[in-house]
Amino acid sequence: METRKFGTKDLGEATALYSQGLPITGMSWVGSECHFIFNKNKLCLEIIKKYWEEKLQVDAYKYFISLKNLKSRMFSRKS
Repeated sequence: METRKFGTKDLGEATALYSQGLPITGMSWVGSECHFIFNKNKLCLEIIKKYWEEKLQVDAYKYFISLKNLKSRMFSRKS
């Protein structure tokens, strides 16, 4: 069975998913845009829904550290 994937170029959305414990399964680049790839499952979809409805509750420090980690991954890309 193939695992369904979810990709986003929205850094805030990716950070929300990552800060809630969803691992990044990959990254892809379309031109200069970075897309973070996650496994698409029930938890992933619930977090996305809450994020866009502005109802997602996150620990501020955990979110900040997750954001730093994602930005580090983006900027460490070798051109």
